[in-house]
Amino acid sequence: HNPVKVRAFLRALREVKSNARILTVFQPHRYSRTATTYAQFARAFDDADEVVVTDIYPADEPPVPGVTAQLIVQAVQPHRPVVWIPDLEGVAEYVRNRLRSGDVLATMGAGDVWKVARWVAESLGGEKG
Repeated sequence: HNPVKVRAFLRALREVKSNARILTVFQPHRYSRTATTYAQFARAFDDADEVVVTDIYPADEPPVPGVTAQLIVQAVQPHRPVVWIPDLEGVAEYVRNRLRSGDVLATMGAGDVWKVARWVAESLGGEKG
């Protein structure tokens, strides 16, 4: 859930799945962290083919005025195809409609973004759990 780890994970995934299309769902973690790191995410997703950013998972933090997931979207936008979909159910529906055979779906974040992969797998007849 930080730009260095996101970049390292996606780089490793790209090495293993060099010919696959990688769809990445990223859930920012905490308003304070987003405020201080959003610009560093600009190139963190370079090894993804498409990025979906959800709303910020606040953990125990109250919202910070002016700090939204849109900051990350705007940082990434010049470099990768990126969309903002605030709710996880909407993300799962979007991903289901975008996935093709051979694609890789990577969900990243410290909150409940893992649910997206479960819902997509279940809807496609994959394993539950």
